[in-house]
Amino acid sequence: MTKHAIEHPRRLVNAEAMDELVLLEVELMHQEAKLRNFGRLRDSLTASGGDATEMYRRIELRRGEVVKELRRRTPAPVSPDASKMPSHASPHGSLLNSSVTPPTLGPDISGLHFGYSGIVQMGRASEGATIVPDTITGSIRTYNLYDDGRIAFDGDIHADLATTAKEHFTTHSWTNLIPFPAPVVASTFTYRLKVNVSANVKVELPVLQIPLSWLPTTFWTWVAVGHTENFVGQEVAVNSFAGWPLVADLEQTSYFVNFIGTDLILQRSFVVKAGQTPAVALARGVAVALQSAARVWIDPASEIAAGINVPPNGYIEYGAVTFRYDPIPPLIMG
Repeated sequence: MTKHAIEHPRRLVNAEAMDELVLLEVELMHQEAKLRNFGRLRDSLTASGGDATEMYRRIELRRGEVVKELRRRTPAPVSPDASKMPSHASPHGSLLNSSVTPPTLGPDISGLHFGYSGIVQMGRASEGATIVPDTITGSIRTYNLYDDGRIAFDGDIHADLATTAKEHFTTHSWTNLIPFPAPVVASTFTYRLKVNVSANVKVELPVLQIPLSWLPTTFWTWVAVGHTENFVGQEVAVNSFAGWPLVADLEQTSYFVNFIGTDLILQRSFVVKAGQTPAVALARGVAVALQSAARVWIDPASEIAAGINVPPNGYIEYGAVTFRYDPIPPLIMG
């Protein structure tokens, strides 16, 4: 399927590869939903003289193609290089064979260091990528980008009828780069935030539609992250998918229906050396799957927010991200 991407100025976060992966994940879930609900389609095809076996084979074939493409595009997990990880081993071999002597700290350590924690505030989100197939008119749009990181979005998306494609997928994303203060000593860095979604959506389906179980119109929101241990102005790639705060199958209504997503908790850890400045790349996006001739309206009141719950009342502080440094113990010299 031919797609075109709306270009945006160069930015410090690159999420374009993740946008394409998300569309493949969306189509995979779409195909699997059709296989799970194939019983209704089989009955409909049998009643109309269609070949249910051939249709099932075509769905399985397309699902296999999507899985193969996902595997090709998804980078293999990279195991940490043990030679670059801080070592806690004694330089004198096994502790069981070492003499008992008072320990001293290494020459590069002037004393004991304790970890610390804090909160940083993310700024206004930037435009990510917009991927729209040629068979769709309109797009998911930015309505407002708030200083506290909240994203308000809307859209008017219409899938063409005069096309051989029966399914149409589109996505739009936004990104944030979140820098953190540097640790005094080599430490394990942990950050935490949550993402929540509220969307108001209305759908118009074609009069002679294929049953919803066959080609549902579905609305997703998604989150992905990336990071660098030492940010010095370089571009940071979003390369780790985090989850779907909201997935909703849409039915035709004459009014907007409000969908509230579940809170998606993001917590990641990685090692940061002394004096380095870690930064996290956060991508949040919306994706829609439509059947031919379907139309989806998204009300401007729709919003993707990120932040933390503040005790004791638990209200959300938008844009806030908590972090913690746990120092890695220095070598013990005998």
